[in-house]
Amino acid sequence: MSKHFFFVTLEPSLNNPQQFAEYARTVEALLRQLYPPYSGHTIQLPNQKDPKEKQWRVSVYHGWSSGVLVEIAPDVRMPHIAKINVSWHSRVKQLVRNMATKLAVVLGLGYLLVGIFFARLLVLLIVGIPLLFAYSALVILTESLIARAVSMIAGNSFNESKQAELLDRLRQVPAPAAPGSKEIATAKFAGN
Repeated sequence: MSKHFFFVTLEPSLNNPQQFAEYARTVEALLRQLYPPYSGHTIQLPNQKDPKEKQWRVSVYHGWSSGVLVEIAPDVRMPHIAKINVSWHSRVKQLVRNMATKLAVVLGLGYLLVGIFFARLLVLLIVGIPLLFAYSALVILTESLIARAVSMIAGNSFNESKQAELLDRLRQVPAPAAPGSKEIATAKFAGN
């Protein structure tokens, strides 16, 4: 499975998070045009609680077994450069991840309660940390296997070629200009 991504570069500014939020809304509008609701697609751009949020995700779903996730993540060291990543996603994968997270909380609380009464804190940590890593690896593997199996059975409308086609369309979305700037920000592309 190849990764599909490119980079968008803005002028360095304190308004870069707002500009990337505007870019995410523009991407969402383009995806709504490409995949309208009457064709069975659902577009989701979760509301950001913090206006200076550092990462944006736009999900496109087609049923339970098929979808694509567009992630816009600015670089930590250079916040005026963001990586735009397009990857396969599905509601089944998200559902398995949510269920595994809730199960991890319940198991973790049970482990802590039993451990507090029957073991010392050091033993609890020494045993608990490797268990946490093992559980995380198991969840990632399980969610991928279940989601891929369901997509093979029910159909996957976002295969590699469709993702590459979407990436090419996203490359054409202009990068937002800084407020008050007379220059138009340019999009610089790399990767695929």
